[in-house]
Amino acid sequence: LSALARRHLSRRQAIIIQYLERCMADIERVGDHIDSIADITERQHPSPHHFDRPTLELLTGMYDRAAATLKLVIESLDDECRDFPGMAEKILRARDEYAEYSLKAKDAFLERIAQHEIPPMTGMYFGEYVADIDRLVKHTKRIALAERAPYFWLKRYKFDRESPEEPDLAPPPETDPHDFLGRLHDGDYA
Repeated sequence: LSALARRHLSRRQAIIIQYLERCMADIERVGDHIDSIADITERQHPSPHHFDRPTLELLTGMYDRAAATLKLVIESLDDECRDFPGMAEKILRARDEYAEYSLKAKDAFLERIAQHEIPPMTGMYFGEYVADIDRLVKHTKRIALAERAPYFWLKRYKFDRESPEEPDLAPPPETDPHDFLGRLHDGDYA
């Protein structure tokens, strides 16, 4: 993206670079949450606080819905995808289904904790899993919202065309931080 951004781009191309950069950051965050889930599993494994069947079913339900949402994101980013807005709507529907299930699963689990059916340490592990899966799915929503934007589409016939390098632009003058902070403090930041 950095190499592309150094080229003379059309208005739409300059905007799509911003969307792509944000999507790449969200994809990276998804990977971070997957790593975190693996770390939780590694820490939880030797623990005597294993999950019982109902708890595993709740987590599996969340996992299945999150995986379905991620699968749609992967499909939407395939270079053969021609309907970004349509795929974005599918991702958002899958995300909504996940969110609804997640709320019900968390409520059911908290009720079991409140009834002392599950040890608090098991609840901590469950909470860590849920937090990471929820965050992971949040990033799929952000990707879908970018894909739904009017400028998020590619003109495939332009793929082989090379644009000229961007002419050198003079950077804006440096801002005096003392002046800026003083104006901010005085409320004169227009």
